[in-house]
Amino acid sequence: MACRGGAGNGHRASATLSRVSPGSLYTCRTRTHNICMVSDFFYPNMGGVESHIYQLSQCLIERGHKVIIVTHAYGNRKGIRYLTSGLKVYYLPLKVMYNQSTATTLFHSLPLLRYIFVRERVTIIHS
Repeated sequence: MACRGGAGNGHRASATLSRVSPGSLYTCRTRTHNICMVSDFFYPNMGGVESHIYQLSQCLIERGHKVIIVTHAYGNRKGIRYLTSGLKVYYLPLKVMYNQSTATTLFHSLPLLRYIFVRERVTIIHS
């Protein structure tokens, strides 16, 4: 992740670099974010997308960010569930149209999504 500072734009940089390991790696130390991952595919079904979303979420949590996942309900798995490291998953009662896809019903659930975004104080949405 590259740090974008104020060099040349009249603003002071808000990020500081700190050493990660004895090597030459550095990381950005900025404020933490509340990140929402929105996906049609997630646990309990496991595959490439599900694994990627889960692992990315765990890495972001390790960096100090708060991560929630929003997906559709799977069978009796509805409501809010907590996974490892405080990962919060919202299983929404959305109608699945084709092959676990809910894109066409997503527009009907915008008020519910807005409620979650406001409640969780989401600053970044990954969809």
